[in-house]
Amino acid sequence: MAMIGGLLIGGLGIGIAIAILIYLVQPAATPELQGLVCYRTEEFNLWYPKDSSIKSGHSVLAAELEEELRDLIALLHVDLKLIPRPIDVFVHPDISDLQSSIMKRKGPNASSTYTAPLDLLVGEDPRPRLAELVLAFGWGDCRSQILKTGMRMYAADPNRNFHAVVAGLPDRLFLSIPQLIRLEEKNRFPPSLYDQFDSPYSPAAIVSLDAFKGIFDLRVENETGSIPALESASLVQFLIEQEGGITGVRRAWGKGSTERLLARITPESITHLSEGWREAALASGMKAPDYHRWHSYYLLASGDPGRAYAEARKYLVGSADPAEIAIAVKCAISMGDFAAAERIAAGLTGEVYAEMKRYLTLFHGWATASSGTIRVLAPDRATAQEKVKTLQTSYQEVIRKLALAPAELPSQVTVFLYPDQATRTVGETITPLPPEESAAFHLLVDDDAVFQLARTIPAYAFRMDTYSNLLRDGLAVALTTETADLVAQGRRLRQEGRWTSLYILDYGTSDPNTVRIEAGLMLKYVLDHFGPKAIRSIWIGTSPLGEDLSLDSAIREACGLSREELDKSVGEWIDCFSD
Repeated sequence: MAMIGGLLIGGLGIGIAIAILIYLVQPAATPELQGLVCYRTEEFNLWYPKDSSIKSGHSVLAAELEEELRDLIALLHVDLKLIPRPIDVFVHPDISDLQSSIMKRKGPNASSTYTAPLDLLVGEDPRPRLAELVLAFGWGDCRSQILKTGMRMYAADPNRNFHAVVAGLPDRLFLSIPQLIRLEEKNRFPPSLYDQFDSPYSPAAIVSLDAFKGIFDLRVENETGSIPALESASLVQFLIEQEGGITGVRRAWGKGSTERLLARITPESITHLSEGWREAALASGMKAPDYHRWHSYYLLASGDPGRAYAEARKYLVGSADPAEIAIAVKCAISMGDFAAAERIAAGLTGEVYAEMKRYLTLFHGWATASSGTIRVLAPDRATAQEKVKTLQTSYQEVIRKLALAPAELPSQVTVFLYPDQATRTVGETITPLPPEESAAFHLLVDDDAVFQLARTIPAYAFRMDTYSNLLRDGLAVALTTETADLVAQGRRLRQEGRWTSLYILDYGTSDPNTVRIEAGLMLKYVLDHFGPKAIRSIWIGTSPLGEDLSLDSAIREACGLSREELDKSVGEWIDCFSD
């Protein structure tokens, strides 16, 4: 009996020693694990901050991860043996802890490497990131960001009909496959957190300054409102439907451009494939239960709040979907129908109601004024009425000078004028997309609304934005400043020896106000001497979705002049100008 007792005590001692080795010695030997506690399951190691209360949810997360792993293995037809286990899941209470953890694990002082790490924020749905891990180890590397983004979104929610988004998009917001490829070529598909730091294809260590900067700039991506990401998921869904299921997409998975990878599974040209995809997406998506919500959402996002509001009111009858009701509230506010917004929001509860209540409180007592297609919302009627007249006049001048067609213009230009930055921060989240796409401006009362309008409307009308701030600001100055006043400012710069040659002009080389004046003169000269077609050509030429030229090359193509030659011509024009 004494021997048995001794063995039991000895066994207990060994168990305690192993526990100490696992929970204390190992973190001490590996600095990146100090301050962490580990909960182990058959397939996962769950790492939590030792002193954080979030570790109390480890058993629930472990069960969820086990279930999701089994489901993803079956869905993606992956052999479980290809997945390194245990998977090390690092659970973080916030972004700063996540950044710190990655720095420790991939920094110069790290003593261990982790074959299959996974970083999660507490409360985050683990399936999307786990899907990326299963794809990385089960399918291998894929160089097409379109296929990779679409497949991870589809795998994360395979029962969702992603075609509803494509069906809900107005023509001006829809991106064809060639346009998606163009965005991909210009790195407009940002890599996911997993791709950057956890994937087996990510750098093993962070040693460069750019990599360190990437850690500090790290944001957890939110693709729920990203049109390129959602369209990619719809495209992958289409390929699954048309090309033999998941295995069809897997055949296209690999190294190479998107166009070359798609050619593995279909002989169709990219153009024909794009047309077939949109046709199928429209037919299927319009039958989806969330189609009307997406349609009204993107009508609001594209500068058509009137149609969005009409669409929203259709599905409000009998609707209990908080997301649908919330969109209707935003549409009503954008139309200046604050009383209706309050009535609609009364049907909400919980967090969604709290979010809408912030808007209703902010806009309570506000006034609306309209003139033509301009609608101004402001804290008082006098401000709204004063601004709307000025903006309507300036807007018509922009249209005339750039020779914009009615079909290129928004149904409504909405201008919110806030008394301070705090209220603007709340209010601007009403609009799903930036003003270049939504024609909705969220400005302070004292902002130069006329300038902002002129700076943005070209991007809306041409359906693409320029990368050149010099072009964007210069054109806005040219469109909103009298020629005589602008020439007088330029002449003063030349007389005082403060003129910067136009071929080296840019922000950073001169005072910002000087840059605006000179850029305004340059674009005023182009507009007056070469016409609005040249302006359109230069704008599209300097767009990532257009020709992606340098400003110098775009000007040369449109005007037949280099910026150096243009500097000489503008100088002579200024010197000879007479009122």
